[in-house]
Amino acid sequence: MEGWMKRVFLFRLPNDIGKLMALAAQIRELDEYRRLDGKTAYALDLALEEMAGNIIKYGYDVAGERIIEIEIAFGGRAVTLTLRDDGRPFNPLNVPEEPEEGDVDGRRIGGVGVYLVRKMVRSMEYRRENDRNVLTLHIDRGN
Repeated sequence: MEGWMKRVFLFRLPNDIGKLMALAAQIRELDEYRRLDGKTAYALDLALEEMAGNIIKYGYDVAGERIIEIEIAFGGRAVTLTLRDDGRPFNPLNVPEEPEEGDVDGRRIGGVGVYLVRKMVRSMEYRRENDRNVLTLHIDRGN
């Protein structure tokens, strides 16, 4: 924890995959991100892109711009990623821990991406609050 003050960053992401990629690039420019070891940075990238990508692709029944709130807290021995959206309820903890066998195209929503993220993070918490999904992921920092 030496020299690590907790820093929290808040982002408002429109439900647009192109904007998700731009946000991921912006996050990689943060000094706090640049201080992460490779494994932690990879886990954060994967978690952000998979979970926000799932919200954008599958979370909304009606077309139109929606905002996903993304909070990243860098501090101590962990990085915490929280995503909040007003899409349909989806608890990734209900996705089986092992992905389905077989053809990738025939898999259910969230199968492989959620599986990979769960393997890379210390813990994942989900709650439904005020008609919003709130997903929090805790990623242990290396060195």
